[in-house]
Amino acid sequence: MNMAALSARWGWLAVLLAAVLVQSPHLIFGVADPNMDFIAHLLWADQMAASVAAGDWYPRWVHASNYGLGAPALLYYAPGYFWAVAVVDLLLDDLWLSIRTVELLANLITAGFVFALLRTHRVAHHRAVLGAVAAVLAPVPFLVALHFNGLPWAISFAAFAGTAYALLHGERPFGRRADPWVAIGLAVLIVTHTLSGLLALIAFSGLWFLHLATDRPHRHVHALAWLRSWAITVALALCLSAFYLLSAFASFELANTGAWTEVYPPDRSFLFPLFTAPEHGMRWPIMQIWLPLLLLPVLIGAAVYLRRHHAGMSADRRLAIGGLLAVSAVALFFGSELSHPLWMLDTPLRKLQFPFRFAYVLQLTTLLLLFLVCDHAARAGRGWAWWLNGIMLGLYLLVGAALVLRMDFHDGQRLDIDALRSQPFHGIPEFRPANTTLAWRDWVSAGGLEQECRTHGLTCATDVQADRSKVWTLTNAGSGPVSVALDQFDFPTWRLTRDGEPVAHQRTDGTGLIMVEVPPGTHRYLATWEALPVQRVGAWVSFGGLIWLVAMYARRARSA
Repeated sequence: MNMAALSARWGWLAVLLAAVLVQSPHLIFGVADPNMDFIAHLLWADQMAASVAAGDWYPRWVHASNYGLGAPALLYYAPGYFWAVAVVDLLLDDLWLSIRTVELLANLITAGFVFALLRTHRVAHHRAVLGAVAAVLAPVPFLVALHFNGLPWAISFAAFAGTAYALLHGERPFGRRADPWVAIGLAVLIVTHTLSGLLALIAFSGLWFLHLATDRPHRHVHALAWLRSWAITVALALCLSAFYLLSAFASFELANTGAWTEVYPPDRSFLFPLFTAPEHGMRWPIMQIWLPLLLLPVLIGAAVYLRRHHAGMSADRRLAIGGLLAVSAVALFFGSELSHPLWMLDTPLRKLQFPFRFAYVLQLTTLLLLFLVCDHAARAGRGWAWWLNGIMLGLYLLVGAALVLRMDFHDGQRLDIDALRSQPFHGIPEFRPANTTLAWRDWVSAGGLEQECRTHGLTCATDVQADRSKVWTLTNAGSGPVSVALDQFDFPTWRLTRDGEPVAHQRTDGTGLIMVEVPPGTHRYLATWEALPVQRVGAWVSFGGLIWLVAMYARRARSA
């Protein structure tokens, strides 16, 4: 075996060990800092896995939410993460092991894209491997996964790294033509975690400023050409993700999605909150101050280095560093108080909830800048720059490792996954059906369906099917029909059957539950999800986007 192959194997072994270390709280020790989001994502993953195994590839309803009354959570929340868990669960038949496997694979995919991007810019192999290890140890996605418990948000970092690779790789960077691979990266990112997709659309649009700032002739023509290509690529990505995205946005009024902006105002969530913190406080200081302080010197140093030494760089590396700085500048602007007036407007930006989410973008851009600059400084014999970058890298890796070990041995709590899956869960307000008041909690506290049936003199039994849906068997021993509220929220998609035949139903006032009329005798009730018309439209738009993607790729292949 030659030295290059041996070095590559040892390098990937180092990446694998780093990924196992980062995932050790879940993977090895079975600990976490669980909160409402952890339980929600666990139940949603369980619902997706059960439904896929039962033959329903895309359930929109999560039956276990809201103390068993359910919620249309997967109609609005991106399904990509839950699909990944469901597919792995088909092989492993262990939900918690499947979740941990998906987390580990996402880390390795992130490392692979970072390594590949650095190598296309001819970064030395050992430094590219170190960059992959650093990507695995990145503090921001770790904090998001293990403290914030935003598991879909954290694993979307892999898709974000893939999109960055498609845009900035050195062999054929994104330029004057729309790129199908960039569209695929954006579509996967949107379907994995929609808010991360919005972050990427905003931040990567900053590459336009790079083209506008060049001093080459006809720069405005080139900038407009890039903008046109970016718009076409984004349009294709939106078409590919329309099967989920269109129905989510078109049915907003059916759920309590206004809580996204009402419950989580942005005033407490800016990066470097010099003016807002004294008045509103801070939501998460480590993400708003301490980690940005670790990343900011890298951005400043890379900008200074590019200004002083750009003449000695290859064109593709100069373009990559400049592009990463442009993306970082946009992320800093929208994440900081400089953009405060924009966050006060009712725009899609408010759906991001927390301006500090842009630290997710800065995490990747600063990491790539660190290694692109460090490699150039080492090759050019600029020892001072190499040492400064080495110190920053050492500090970066130390912070990442310290966060992992702190979770392993201090912050982490032992997880009882079976108990978390089976205990009553109150749900997340923004995913409840619209016009549902908190009276449903009183109904549940008073005894729920059991008390409802006792009050009306009925005998009731509920069976849970393989896909987690319910079947109600109600026996009315009286001589006349009785109206009963079932223990499931009503939603415009429900088609109710009684003994296999369609039957009309009503919605209870306040509690928002399905109300049925039970004639004398024993009857079996089943609620079946009937797709919204816009779901079918979205599926056809995505199919059209797939044809467009194939045509675009074929044209690029012919002209390559």
